[in-house]
Amino acid sequence: MKDYQERSAGYSKAVTTPGPHQPDALTNAAGTPDHPYDVVAGLDAPLTYDIDLARPVGQRITGPAHDGVPVTAEQAFAVAVNNYRQSGGGNFPHVATAPVPHDRQPEIRQLVIDWVRARGEVDPAAFHRVDWRLVVDGVPVVVG
Repeated sequence: MKDYQERSAGYSKAVTTPGPHQPDALTNAAGTPDHPYDVVAGLDAPLTYDIDLARPVGQRITGPAHDGVPVTAEQAFAVAVNNYRQSGGGNFPHVATAPVPHDRQPEIRQLVIDWVRARGEVDPAAFHRVDWRLVVDGVPVVVG
């Protein structure tokens, strides 16, 4: 899980202070496009972590925890990804060779359309939770 998160953490530029920073001062490190940027979130319980922008790429994910309990290297998680990512797109480690416990086949956009139609509205309170944050040496980064 941590290797997967570290791949996305390379999208952000290194900074030495918590800011405030303009968004473009934090993103697209070394010309990295945003399409390989994924976030990981818990479905049954919060999966929390920090991305420490003061650390070098590959060492930025700190404090990963599932439901408040630190994540260990031995834990296994099922991760929902699209077919591009599952086939190795974006060069995320371990994904292309991981077992596929469930394969639904419908396109993600259709699943989102169906979800919205069933509810009649998009209410962020129904699904949004802050599971991760950008920090510098543990201090939250200020954007704006």
